[in-house]
Parts: sequence; structure tokens; C-alpha cells
Amino acid sequence: MKKAALGTNDLGMHIVIRPISKDLLSKDETVGMETGKINSLLTARRPITLVDAITALPPLLPCSADPITGRRLYSVDEIMSGSCDIHFGPSVPELLRYETELSANTVLKSSIASARSAAKQIPCNSQWLTDGLGNADPDSTMVAVETFADWSTVRSVIFLVAKLLGFLAAGSDTPMEDTGFTHRHIERFDKTLWCIPFAFNPFFSSGKGSCRLLANRLTDYRSYQQLVGILTHREKIGDFGTEDIYAEVFGPASYDESGATFILTSPTSSDKYIGLFDVWNDKAERNYLLCTQVGCSQRSDAENIINALIGSVSNLAVSGGQINLGWEADTSARFSDRPVPRLKRNSLFAELLYRIVYRDSLRIGICRNCGAPFLQSGIGSLNDVCSQACRMAQRRRKGLA
Repeated sequence: MKKAALGTNDLGMHIVIRPISKDLLSKDETVGMETGKINSLLTARRPITLVDAITALPPLLPCSADPITGRRLYSVDEIMSGSCDIHFGPSVPELLRYETELSANTVLKSSIASARSAAKQIPCNSQWLTDGLGNADPDSTMVAVETFADWSTVRSVIFLVAKLLGFLAAGSDTPMEDTGFTHRHIERFDKTLWCIPFAFNPFFSSGKGSCRLLANRLTDYRSYQQLVGILTHREKIGDFGTEDIYAEVFGPASYDESGATFILTSPTSSDKYIGLFDVWNDKAERNYLLCTQVGCSQRSDAENIINALIGSVSNLAVSGGQINLGWEADTSARFSDRPVPRLKRNSLFAELLYRIVYRDSLRIGICRNCGAPFLQSGIGSLNDVCSQACRMAQRRRKGLA
């Protein structure tokens, strides 16, 4: 299959467009996914390596989610003829940098140079359509069109769960601090919270017209981030002048309950949102924060976050709960030759998190160089770096290379 291409949709959000074999859409391909593909998604730091990681995977959600999250799969003929009703615009490096960046506190940061390189190397243009789709077999190939906003949310969820689980398994008494959470007392709510950057704030104004243009086209945060809209339930927690502040709450708990995990968002601008926090700056303004109240211990707080995120993904559903996209009991297992309990995963998102949580004999390592979590064999000693690139970076830092 040809490499994917980058572009923007009608709202100005960045999308990844890729030809995808129908074989990759099968359930067996998702369930039998190689561990290396999960690690590639966890550790990608540049837009082009993130595209490579996405290209090796099926779409995040099945077609059954289309009525809620929008259509993701098209035939080759629909894309080539333009009948798909999608206008593929050019990439905007200043915005691509932020939309593909892993917001969680890590050194896995995109640069404007890497964003410009990706926009130049893999643009969605007539040449790519000819080379990438012109010779594709329409009977065995589909075209997936997905927003980076959705992939970034998935990456943040599995990244945080993996990193917290890794520190818990290692016996850390300070897994929240180790993962990158910081204490903040929010005077407006009289709450002391653990906070960590989690999601790109599309209303962020960097002074660049490209970022402002996206914000002006959005009616609400959920019009940008539809996946968060079905992962969480929204609670209004403040009314500051003409602008509301919301908590997008994960799991069944409400915002006021102990252990609740939520993203603080302002749905239409950044101005009031910035005023919630002291020592705010342009860099921090780019991200909305994942928060939970400070509890009796960091280990219990970490468990609360893990359980809330798992609860939302495992119970992910659309159409009033009629279409399950999370985990559910596989009833066919009751009639197999060796009946044992099994969970059926109904989307790639669910499978990715399932594989991290129920990793069997695999262990979670935390890279000493970039801080990313990664899965590795449970046999032998733990690796302390996630890749050869990070190993070489460590050697250079020590003056050994």
C-alpha cells in the first residue's frame, strides 16, 4: 500500500488519507495486531512517523459509528471522482504541529520543521491521488479519512494509562508526579487538582491566521473533537460572564464525586479558560488539561484516572447504547470446545487499550530518554529505552557516541 497523505477538511482540521486493504478491516487483523504497531503509535514524535504508525493500523472506529462521528471509509471511486463531498485542502504546518503533538507531559514534541517536512513530503494533491489511488484495485481497497484530533485523543488515553500502569507496576509511590501531573489549586472552584496537558485547544490563538481560521469555523469544542463527545459526559461547572466552563467527565462518576477524572474545557474561546489558572502562558494555552482531585495518595489517584479512562473506553457506545464500540462479553465463547470467559473488542480504540491493560506476560517500560511508555517482553531484564534512536540519544548525552 502507498503511504498515506496529509490534508485538511472543510473545517480546516488536519486529516490523514490512506488507501487501506479490505483485509486490514477484518476483526482478525485488529485482534491479532502486533505489539510493535502499538509501540509505534505510543512513541511517534514527528508528524510523518505518526502517519506511518497510523498507516499500519485499521481505522479507529467501525462504520457503525459513522452516524455520530462522521464517515471514515470511502471507495476509491468516490475519492477519485470527488463525489465523497470532502474538500481536501493543503496542510498548514503551524497548525499541523499542534494537532499531531502528544499533549501529555513528554519530550515527544513536534517542531515546526518536522511539520513543514511532513506537509511537503506527503501532501494530498493530484499527484498523490494518481500515484496512491490511480492503480489501486477498487475491489480490494478502501480509502480511510480520519482526523488527527481523534487519533490524538486515542494516543493521549493509551499513553497515560500505559505510563501510570508502568509506574504503579514498578512500585512507585509518586506515579502522578513521575507521569508529569502537577498540583494546581483552582480558586474559582476551591479545589486542588492534579493536572496534565491532554488535548489540543482548537481555540488557541497563536497569532497565526491559520490557527484563528480553524477556531472561527468551530461552533463548539465537540464539533472539533467528536470522539471526546462520546467518551465523556459534559457538566457545566462555571459561568464566567458570557462564557461557560465545562468538565468533560470520563467514566460514570460526576464532576463533584471523589476520584472524578475530567478535561476542563471552554467550548468557544480561550480567554476565560486561561483565567482559571495562575502562571498561564502561550505554550500551556495550547492544551486543555486532564484533571482529578488530589486524594489520599498518589497511587490511589493514579488508579482513579486509569479506571475512569478504561471505564469510558470499555463502555464506549453510540446510538443510545445500541452500538457497542468498547468491550463486551463474547457470548460465542460459551459454546466453544474449551469455554472460557472472553471479551470482544468492537473497535481498534478498544483493542489498543485492552492490549495495554490486559498485557499478559508483557511488561511496560518507560523510556529514559523520551519518557514514552512501551510494551516489551516479560522475559529477561527491562529495556530502558523505547527505540534505537533513543538509545543513541542517551549515548550521545553520556559522551559515548
